[in-house]
Amino acid sequence: MEGSSNIPLELAWASLTSAQLPIWLDLQSGADPSSYVIGGYIRIPGSVDAERFERAVALVITRNEALRLHFHERDPLQRMEFALDSPFERIDLRDAPDPEVSFRRHLEQEFPKPFDLRAHGYLFRITLIQFHAELFYCVLHFHHLIADGMSISLVFNQICDAYNGQSAEPRGRYSYSEFARDDAAYLRSERYRADLDY
Repeated sequence: MEGSSNIPLELAWASLTSAQLPIWLDLQSGADPSSYVIGGYIRIPGSVDAERFERAVALVITRNEALRLHFHERDPLQRMEFALDSPFERIDLRDAPDPEVSFRRHLEQEFPKPFDLRAHGYLFRITLIQFHAELFYCVLHFHHLIADGMSISLVFNQICDAYNGQSAEPRGRYSYSEFARDDAAYLRSERYRADLDY
């Protein structure tokens, strides 16, 4: 099966980018899938409308192509999906005997859980955890194939913008499809060969 770099990712399978391919190959060779789970959590002091927060997450997903990536079962190919179950979860710790202990236990149990590239679902999870009326935590987990360390703060900032009624459009409007096309063009270019020689 061959990918296409000229057809939009939502219509056809496309090759992985140069940043994704080493990760995919490592996973195929038996690497621990949990080693490619990245993320963190953000403390939110103040009240949060959980339903409004979930709508903000949904809006950010629709406007960020990389968050909708799905990978082929056998080949190093990807495309975008649209109709998937929500990756958003809400947890209420207000009645927990010790919310801090429960929160730490949740992180220890959930964070190492790997994403299954063969499954038909999102490759990230977002959890809103309520401690009490004026304290929440947002926990974000991503597969490293769709995000890097910078992505965590960018996605959270876009969720905050959408929650507050501001634009949730990715800054710069440089889509993942454009990046994938530019990366494919670079790999075919004289510049790439010169960089390899260097």
